[in-house]
Amino acid sequence: MRLLITAFSLLFLATATAQAGVREDLKQRMVRWDKLLSQAQSGLINSMMGEVEQAAQGLKETPHLPEAVQRALKAGMSEREASDFMKIDAFISTTGGDLAAAVAEEDIQRMLVYQGRLLNSCVQCHEIFRVKATQALEAAGMP
Repeated sequence: MRLLITAFSLLFLATATAQAGVREDLKQRMVRWDKLLSQAQSGLINSMMGEVEQAAQGLKETPHLPEAVQRALKAGMSEREASDFMKIDAFISTTGGDLAAAVAEEDIQRMLVYQGRLLNSCVQCHEIFRVKATQALEAAGMP
């Protein structure tokens, strides 16, 4: 009986730790994007294309949203809201690749367009999903 209780206790602790890690991963993802977007914007303002290219590559190489986060969001939002959230998340990476290509081609006009799209996606996501995503993760037990 003790062995069974110990096993369930360890399982509970492991699950809680994993869930807390998911929330922290999402937070770190947003912090990383904020730094990269600031770097890209600063590079554009100061005509430092190496900075813009490095930031764009960082955005492009962002891994897909972890499965555990996707499941929590789907459970705590409507199907459409979760889908829209994940589309915006994927858009950041795709547009980062577009920005990197524009830098490689030295196309300032396209760089400004992609930078604007990236910033708009951040604003859109914060306005629409910040509270809902937080609530969905909390509902899934991810403090």
